[in-house]
Formats: sequence, structure tokens, C-alpha cells
Amino acid sequence: MNQHYLHFSVEDFIADEQFQQWVKSPDALSDKRWREWLAEHPQQKLLANLAADFILNLHFNTVTSAPGQVQHSLDRNLLRIAELEDAPTERKATRIRKSLSIGIAAAGVAAVAFFSYHYFDDHTPVMVEMVTGPGEVKTVLLPDSSSITMNENSSVSYSSSLPAATKREVWMKGEVFFNVRHLENAVGVAQQFVVYSGDLQVEVLGTAFNVKSYRSVTNVSLNNGHVKIGVRNDPVSVTLQPGDFIQYSQTEKKIIKRKVDARLYSTWKEKKLKLDKVPMQDIAQLIQDIYGYKVEINEPALRARKISGTLIVNDEKTFLETLAFAFEIDIEKQDSILRFTSKSSLKKE
Repeated sequence: MNQHYLHFSVEDFIADEQFQQWVKSPDALSDKRWREWLAEHPQQKLLANLAADFILNLHFNTVTSAPGQVQHSLDRNLLRIAELEDAPTERKATRIRKSLSIGIAAAGVAAVAFFSYHYFDDHTPVMVEMVTGPGEVKTVLLPDSSSITMNENSSVSYSSSLPAATKREVWMKGEVFFNVRHLENAVGVAQQFVVYSGDLQVEVLGTAFNVKSYRSVTNVSLNNGHVKIGVRNDPVSVTLQPGDFIQYSQTEKKIIKRKVDARLYSTWKEKKLKLDKVPMQDIAQLIQDIYGYKVEINEPALRARKISGTLIVNDEKTFLETLAFAFEIDIEKQDSILRFTSKSSLKKE
């Protein structure tokens, strides 16, 4: 490790390519090297943690302001950080965190960012939150090595003590696909993993599943493993097997359970829906579950028609237009109802 890191400020760590690479995409060698270096130089650990937190939680939207305004704002706030680095140790962390938070907000006209209002510490657990904006899909490795993929306009929160917790707890909004790593404690007891979404809680050990929460409705589809679904203030729970799907209405306080092709409910991660001889009535049910429409297909032949191919599922409008074009159907939208009609039947009339 280069000795010049001994004199790095938060700004220097943020700008350093090797440090960025380690924070965003660590490998075994770089992770070992950086962790050993920080253990040997605890005086730099706070600044490195602040910089890492900044890098991990910064994402950009469209720039609308003048570059000069942005640079001026960044320069002013980075100068403030430099001044605070000379502050007394017991007050340094709080003041630097506050300055970084202010700096991001001031420069936010060009870079909209979430910055967790804390720093990671080995002994003091803190809440970490990750968010995605419009059109953004992000895959993240949690501290316990479980992976999550977040759809647009979603958020996930968890404690920094996640790997060591007896119960690993995650709070989410929007739509998230979870691939949970099975962990055991020192005496071989599995560490519970619980996802909270509104009134629902999903308890798992090691499994892959999709959770989508929109309006007052939450969907859970299970790809593999086993999960137990509970509702707040209700002692009754529902256990899911692979291929099970449940839909919970927070308004009606009701759970509906059925069998589905769970792969179809998590294809948004690739933004493509790959179909292999899937009946149109199953596609209609998928649309109803994902977008909340009631789908009507009055033709028995069209309901039973099996379709294959790949559809783009970037958004509702594109998906429905592609479906209509590729399979020669008309889709009539009336309020919350979609009516599917084959073009051939319209020609006969």
C-alpha cells in the first residue's frame, strides 16, 4: 500500500481509483490488503469509512444546472470537510458527516444522491438505506453476502450489524428480488432472515424470491427454497413452496395463494420476459398481478393459445404494445380493465 494514503482526506479517498475499485468491486486480494492497512492505520479508518459510504450511496440523475455552479458548491463543501478534519476527535465524525450531507444537498442540482447520515463503525450498528430512482435497476451484495436486485423507485434498509445478527432484518418498499445466503451461528443454528414490506413479513433461511409492494397490495413469488409469510398482529402464517405466489391486500386484510411460474414474476431484472409455450390466460394473470388490471379474454381459443418468444418489459406501455404486436391481438383499455381480442376474430366480424 502506498504511504501517501496516510495523508489522505475524505476527498482524496473518494477520488482515488484504487479505493473506488475496492469499495465498489472488491476481490479477495484487494479486500485483504485494504482491511489490513486500515487495521494498521486506525487514524485513517474514519475518513476511509466516510468516503466508502459516499461512493456506495451516490447515484446520478440528469444534469440541469451550470457546471460552474456545481463546481463552486463542491469546492466550498470539500473545503469545509478539510477544515473539520482538524477538529477534536470526539466531534469530528458528527461534523464531517453533517458537512458531507450538506455538500451533497448543495450539489444536488446536478447529482441527486442518497447519503446515509452516519458512518460505519465496528461496534456501533447503524441503519443503512439504499434507493433506486426512475428507470434504475440495481443489484447489491448485502454485508451477509445475500444479493438483492432492486427495481426502479425502490428502497431497502438494514442494520450494519446484519451479518452478526441472530435475526437478519431488512425493510423494503417497491420491488426487490432476494437471493438469501444460508448462514449458521457458532452452534450450527440457522440465522433467520426476515423481510418487512408494509404489514407483511417474509421469513426465510436460504432461498430466492420476489417481493413487490404497490399501492396497498404486496405480491410474493417463490423461486426456490421455503418461506413463511406472516401479517402484522395476526398469528396465522402461510408457508410457500417453490412456484407458490401470494397476494396480500392491506385494505382487505386478505391473502390469496396460488401456483404460478415464479420465473415470470422476476424477469424484470433482465427487462425481458422469455416465454416458452405459456398459455395466454397465464400471461393475463401475470399482467393482473404485476400491473393491477383485470384482464378479460372472452375467446376460449385465445385463452388457451400458447405463446413463445421474448418480450421487452421495461414498462407497462412497452410491454402491452409488444404483446399486442407480436401475437396479433387488440388490447382495449377501459379504466382498470384490459380486454384481449384476437385480430382474426375482428376481421370475421
